[in-house]
Amino acid sequence: MRSTDLLFLALNSLKEKKARSILTILGIVIGPLIVIAMAGTIAGFSAYFTNLILQTYSPNDIFLSPKSGTLSSYLIYQIQQVPGVQVVVPYYLIPATIQTPKGPMPTSIFSMNPNYVSVVLPSAKPYIGTMPPPNSYTETAVGYYIANPQYPGQPTFKPGRLLTVNVVMPNGQTKTYTFYVVGALNEISSFGGADFDKAIYVSDAFGRSIYGDQYSGAIVVAKSPSVVNSTATIIKEKFGNYVQVQTIQQFLTFLNQSLASFQLLLVIAGSSSFVVAFIAVVTTMLTSVVERTREIGLLVSLGFTKRQIMGIFVVEAAVMGVIGSLIGSALGVAGSYAISSLASAIFRGPFGRIEITPQITLEQIAEVDLTMIALTTIAGLIPAYRATKIEPAKALRYEV
Repeated sequence: MRSTDLLFLALNSLKEKKARSILTILGIVIGPLIVIAMAGTIAGFSAYFTNLILQTYSPNDIFLSPKSGTLSSYLIYQIQQVPGVQVVVPYYLIPATIQTPKGPMPTSIFSMNPNYVSVVLPSAKPYIGTMPPPNSYTETAVGYYIANPQYPGQPTFKPGRLLTVNVVMPNGQTKTYTFYVVGALNEISSFGGADFDKAIYVSDAFGRSIYGDQYSGAIVVAKSPSVVNSTATIIKEKFGNYVQVQTIQQFLTFLNQSLASFQLLLVIAGSSSFVVAFIAVVTTMLTSVVERTREIGLLVSLGFTKRQIMGIFVVEAAVMGVIGSLIGSALGVAGSYAISSLASAIFRGPFGRIEITPQITLEQIAEVDLTMIALTTIAGLIPAYRATKIEPAKALRYEV
């Protein structure tokens, strides 16, 4: 018997029991749908946040924050002497509110040497105007969401306007300062504890006038990406009692750990759905064997071999596997894009614009589909083997 004959018999049998075949195929569809939709979405989130980190920060950056209080200028000087360090850029992060006609608007003052802002934060570049000059106390560049509204009616401050800010002083009281806006920065998004798009940027001279040589934190620029980890290790060993040290790689590791729970859920859901598909095929094919006992007896009496009888049922199972896998993978791809679009629409605002693109390859789809087809084919072997054990004489007398 030719393969095309087996395929014809398999398709004909599936057509005769349409309702049961459709239900079985739906059970198979669930597996590829869940696996591909979740895998594509999780990979999309991972790719987005990885790119966000790498675009926002320099790969040479090492982040220092005080374990308690602030970082002194003497400590900054000592860290500057560590082998592998190109420069240490201290900064002040000062809580404040902007005075607007609609009431105070929360912000943070990011006070740093303007010459180094684009070095430690490559994406922090003005799309209009300039950064404030060094040693300026009265000029500022504003974050993207201060120059551009996030919601209808939000007061905005573009270059050329005056910005009045209430600054929280070291003694807890507030003091009012007025800045002239000289620039507005590109959209940076937020990551690592600072909302860059809602901050205002002033020179380190302003922060020093309030806090002296006590800094909120510092960013170490290593001489090259290859020495970042070794430099960070030395800083931890020498100054670990005073500072917390983080690198870009640690950010990425944290990201992967955060996604690990979703990946575990993917494994559990995927495994469960594949088991459900296996059971569905076995159950359907066993029922089919019982219902077609007389047909099997007739085929044997016509000269069909046990191998050919098995082939009929195995091909039926494989056909359902192929149909279910193709439909499931197509729905999985569509589902991944739908979930990603929904996530992109929901996660806006404080974290900037998020645009998740599913990461799905043809190789991944093929791997999932081939696994499901192989599983359903194996599931078909159990009832197929049972069909070969039916005695022709008894089968011809069998009535459902």
